[in-house]
Amino acid sequence: MKFLRGVIGYAYAGLFVALVWGDYVKAYGIAGGLLACTLIISILWYMNHYLGLIKFDDNSGFIDMGLGIGTCLFLKQAFIEKSVQPLANGLPTLICVIIGAIVGGFVAGMIEKDFMKDEAQKLKNEQTVEFKELEKENV
Repeated sequence: MKFLRGVIGYAYAGLFVALVWGDYVKAYGIAGGLLACTLIISILWYMNHYLGLIKFDDNSGFIDMGLGIGTCLFLKQAFIEKSVQPLANGLPTLICVIIGAIVGGFVAGMIEKDFMKDEAQKLKNEQTVEFKELEKENV
């Protein structure tokens, strides 16, 4: 059931972006894109994550809607044209996105490691201060 809920959540995200976003941009220009971004993504994030349509572990990242939307938009033109040529044309972009995601993952890991190092140092300093205070009391 968890898988089915996830598929539904991802499908809603991809379909709403693919079907609605462009209309907002055509009607209102850049402001329409910002409005679509605010309305579509916030409502879908609320439905998928806050209400719990898609369940996650506490330490997992929320990249799922981006993956669902990206997959939907990547396949949209192929279904419209009933051809695989749009997929072949989109492969260079997809490869760049994958490389960017890998680099982003490494950078995020390095930042998280640095945060953990800072927390460990802070904890060590707090313990040292407490130890020195205990020494003063016992002297």
